[in-house]
Amino acid sequence: MDKETLFIQAAHARDKNTFMIALSEGFDEDYFSIVLRYNGGIDQPWSRYELNMNIASLKNYDRPDDPGFVLLSEEGDVTFIRKSGKMIETITGAGLHNEDATGLGYTTNIEEIDGALLIGGMSAQLYQYTQDGWHWFNKPKRPLPSPTYSRIDFGRFAGTSLNDLYAATSEEPIDEIRDKTPEEREAFSQAAAKSDIEAMKRINRKVEGEIRKRKERLHHWNGEEWREVAVPPPSKYDPSPAPIYGLLVEDTNKVWAVGHNGTILFGNARDGFANVSPPGQSYSLKCPVLFQDQLMMIAGNMLCTFDDHQLKPLKPKIDPNINRGVPRPLKIQVVDDVLMYFDKSHGVSTWDGETWQQIPIPPELLELEFKGLKPKN
Repeated sequence: MDKETLFIQAAHARDKNTFMIALSEGFDEDYFSIVLRYNGGIDQPWSRYELNMNIASLKNYDRPDDPGFVLLSEEGDVTFIRKSGKMIETITGAGLHNEDATGLGYTTNIEEIDGALLIGGMSAQLYQYTQDGWHWFNKPKRPLPSPTYSRIDFGRFAGTSLNDLYAATSEEPIDEIRDKTPEEREAFSQAAAKSDIEAMKRINRKVEGEIRKRKERLHHWNGEEWREVAVPPPSKYDPSPAPIYGLLVEDTNKVWAVGHNGTILFGNARDGFANVSPPGQSYSLKCPVLFQDQLMMIAGNMLCTFDDHQLKPLKPKIDPNINRGVPRPLKIQVVDDVLMYFDKSHGVSTWDGETWQQIPIPPELLELEFKGLKPKN
């Protein structure tokens, strides 16, 4: 690993002067992250931590008189970094490669909803943090896959309370591919000898079974059950529903869901959702936020506003001296009166509605062998 191959994989801000980012190469076999904490307003605002895990998500999570952050690894490892110190816990049974993993798959997101800390992931994993550790959130009532589908994965989730939760879900089809029978192998060989492409395709289709794509849905938990409340629209490029990559819950009545191929849904679980996607867009959308009464989001490699009809590039754009080359937006977040912008390659910037400011990361913080920060002149 070297600093040229490090990218921000997760980020979150508590306020406009305090944030944390996790950097790694992003490879499954790497299992090493550099975590940087920034506390503005003091002489040396940066702190560095090293974790032998890949960070999938992070949030701030404060206790009275003990502010801090919580980081989630793909394998269900949860790290609390607070003023009082660092603590690591592991969710029993979660992950893919942990010794006690039960085949559920990766954990992917951590959110704080109405004061409760929740973690979601593959196979409808949803855990809640309590005084005595991590426990399943209403496990007996988690959504189950349809026939011929193997599992439901939780993606992004958000809500106003533990009785009003929205989750982007994706349903994985069962692989129906089987080996050819002796008769099919003989028929395939004869067709190949004759260069009969259509006959070869027919045999392969029979062996592969019905080709099914993942089911993309929006689910809602009302305190008693999970219910499917929206099916994202297809696009002209793909007839299957588009994956949802971001959620914004303004209140119980106003919920936004954005995703692949310019998908934008608006509504709520009670009244339903309307497809308000702008026509002709193919951007992947994520991170919808409200900033200065405007709906903003990441659209591909740029930031856009949405006025109920069309997406418009945010102006002024980030100074090219800050955003050199092709941007790789990871996340935007509104805190206090500023927009925090986290770019996988270009670092951290803020926007107050008029001016962009970059928060430079000292290069020595990105060295594998950290030897301390250089003293200020």
